[in-house]
Amino acid sequence: MNIKSWSIGLAIALSLLAAAGTQAADKAKPAAASAAAAPSAPPITPAELLADLVKLKKQGFTTELLVDYVNQKTLSATLSADDLVAWKKAGMPDEVIKAALARAKA
Repeated sequence: MNIKSWSIGLAIALSLLAAAGTQAADKAKPAAASAAAAPSAPPITPAELLADLVKLKKQGFTTELLVDYVNQKTLSATLSADDLVAWKKAGMPDEVIKAALARAKA
């Protein structure tokens, strides 16, 4: 095989690899776009979130996991003073309450 034939073969191989890479990237784009366009869960009330957290806490979930759970949610309203008292009476750690305050819509 001479240099010219080898160069042509290399060029063809590179072209095929580039085309395969473009096709793979094109197939990945719709999946990424649909994941980004997926609707988020509707906001929940502070009372609904507290009920979920009490249930999880009774099952022994750690404070860290409760905070992670709160961070996945969007609250429909800010926590009122009455909400804060209810959360404290329910035994929610301060870290969980702080996370909920951060997630509340203004």
